[in-house]
Amino acid sequence: MYVLALEASTTSAKAMLYHRDTGETIVKTRNYPPMNSVEQDPNIVYDALCEASRDLMEQHSDKEVGIVAIGGTWHSVMLLDDDFWPTTPCYAWNFTGASSIAQGHRTDSQYIDKYYRKTGGIPNASFPFFKLQYLASKGHKLWRSRIMGQGTFIFYRLTGEFASSESMASGTGLLDITSRAYDPAHLEVLGISEDNLPRVVPWDEAAPLSASGSKRIGVPEGTPVLPAEPDGSLNQVGSGGMEPGVMSMSVGTSGALRLSSNEPKLDPRHNVWCYLGAENWLSGAATSGGTNVLDWYKEQHLPEGLSYKEMEKGITPDIDSPVFLPFVFGERSPGWDDTRRGGFVGLEPHHGWKHMVAAIREGALFNLKQSFQALMRINDEPEQIILSGGILHSPKWTQMAADILGRTLLPTEEAQNSLIGAALLGAQALGQGDAADYTPPLLDPVTPNSQSVQKYLAKFGKYLDAYNKSGA
Repeated sequence: MYVLALEASTTSAKAMLYHRDTGETIVKTRNYPPMNSVEQDPNIVYDALCEASRDLMEQHSDKEVGIVAIGGTWHSVMLLDDDFWPTTPCYAWNFTGASSIAQGHRTDSQYIDKYYRKTGGIPNASFPFFKLQYLASKGHKLWRSRIMGQGTFIFYRLTGEFASSESMASGTGLLDITSRAYDPAHLEVLGISEDNLPRVVPWDEAAPLSASGSKRIGVPEGTPVLPAEPDGSLNQVGSGGMEPGVMSMSVGTSGALRLSSNEPKLDPRHNVWCYLGAENWLSGAATSGGTNVLDWYKEQHLPEGLSYKEMEKGITPDIDSPVFLPFVFGERSPGWDDTRRGGFVGLEPHHGWKHMVAAIREGALFNLKQSFQALMRINDEPEQIILSGGILHSPKWTQMAADILGRTLLPTEEAQNSLIGAALLGAQALGQGDAADYTPPLLDPVTPNSQSVQKYLAKFGKYLDAYNKSGA
């Protein structure tokens, strides 16, 4: 019996067939047509996901699917009418329209602490609670709308059920992470009721696939479908980190660090978040600048056709790089300042593009080091750090990550950690083992070089100085 795992990411849709006993995986990917990655058309995303699934099932019609598991991005939100048809784009995690609203709330330290203790989040434009305030300020009638994110929309289109998993709901900034219910005070601020929002359900409360959903994804009607889980939570599952002690570190479009815990872990300094995972809590930090800042620099400032391999030639810890603050797309951890912006500090006439590429790679990782230090103030030192994401395409950047963090990193051999996480939960729901027992296939450990560690510590000091001055 196979699990069909479906994932709608920021740039593509993926479908995976997974067999728990054999470990067999078959993946089909469909890139979205050109569209705004910040304000996406939810129907285009849904169509791409369905096409990927149907293509996969047509090619493997002999595979019997026992359950469908969905993954999607955290923090997205859209408005729909009474017929559940979108009336706005789906605003992704990186939509910054609510920056001024969130910034206004961050001037009140009492509000910050109260909001953080309730939701596990910090006033920031990425959270739907603030995006919804922004939409209301633009004249949208929230009380007349259905409100959900992209993953929940996919679940609705496949089953007809207006429901969200606890984990997905915990990333909205509307959920009390202790009671696992929407906070009445936050609903009152928005002028809405629980009827406007998906009901909150456990991760394993499946709904039957509808007739229309069956036609779209190529799986028999009535097949159980799990509510959408967020990609961050699923990455933790796919990294073998459902139990405390294993940190997942992903460096892709953005950066993230996560640790599971048996109780909420809250930071008195409000530097890190705490959401619900599938079966526990997740303590973590997320950055806005990962491989996206290097992509930005390449596309905007380097000759067309220059390869990433060529870009990294000659980059060593000894290179005299300037400081790069990786906040081109705003800041999440540790300061959660939507208004903070990136740039180079300490540029000198001899600095060329190689120096800047080195600075960008360093800056993205220095930001993650800040986040790691914040997590270590409230968590035990992890026994393992599982590394995933686009950074693994560059052995040099991967080694830099180990040197800057000063920790041994275990790169995962699996390129689809969050999809695997969805598949593992699906298998558990079918009674095929416990997802918490999963150990991911790993590549050779990447150990820090002691000399490089010291050199990057000196650079990190300069980064922190520039960071502190930029927020003054």
